[in-house]
Amino acid sequence: MKKITYILAVAALVGTTLFTSCKKTDTAEPTIAFIPDATTATKGPGEIITFTVVLNSDANTKLDKLDITRQYGSTAAASFKSETLTGTTQNYAFLDTIPFGINTVKYSFTVTDKNSKTATKDFTITVTQPSTWGTITPVVGFVMDNQITPSGSQFWGLSLTTAALDIATAKTNAAKIDFVFGHRGALNGGAFLGAPNSADAKVIYDNTPPNKLSTWSVLNKTLFKTTTLTPAQFALCNSDSMILAQTAIGVNNDSYKTVKANEVVAFITASGKKGLFKVNSVSGSFDSNAAGQINFDVKSADK
Repeated sequence: MKKITYILAVAALVGTTLFTSCKKTDTAEPTIAFIPDATTATKGPGEIITFTVVLNSDANTKLDKLDITRQYGSTAAASFKSETLTGTTQNYAFLDTIPFGINTVKYSFTVTDKNSKTATKDFTITVTQPSTWGTITPVVGFVMDNQITPSGSQFWGLSLTTAALDIATAKTNAAKIDFVFGHRGALNGGAFLGAPNSADAKVIYDNTPPNKLSTWSVLNKTLFKTTTLTPAQFALCNSDSMILAQTAIGVNNDSYKTVKANEVVAFITASGKKGLFKVNSVSGSFDSNAAGQINFDVKSADK
């Protein structure tokens, strides 16, 4: 009898020990903080909002993920970003561009740890509206040739009122040249509209003296970004509001490659001039040695 009692006691002790060892360690909820230490800000349309989100978990667990929703005005909140997290502390650099036509933007940050515990913190933007928008200068149906076009004109700048220039004339106006058009092989993107200092421009136009690009006094650095704007939306651009919104962030490519009809592209010139252009048509080919052109409409902000 004593032996049975002893065995039962040991079993009970082992069971209790196993239960205790398998039990999850209780942890505190994760935390969220903002740097700078604020939960509101005032911005204008087209401006950038950026701050650091500091995320921490309990020392006995780790961070798992960060989910961010964004709510414009009274519309329903929608998923904005989701990030996988590691470790017990992480700094997340938050950045967004304030759109046009809304009065408030609310961001909700929810952090989850490996124990499925969560914390949420909000950040609200009040959007100020200017009394008037700036004016723009439109250019309709501008044409540039590719390098295969005989006596072609492949260079142009916004400060020039003339048609596109050939390379010899462009060299004497180097400080005014913002755009270079040409064709590379299909494997390298085909048709491009690039900055004078871009790799694409140099491959095509820095090989024949005496006017090749490396002999110019200056090669301007124009930057490009392909947008999701439609031709119909581009047609509604009657002030600088759309231009400022599209050039507020992400304009960092030195050429726009694989040119396609009906695409709308944002640009910023070396002098800080901002604008949009819509491709009407493009023709020609490097691979088949075919002459060609780009035809596009431009709208640039006057200030």
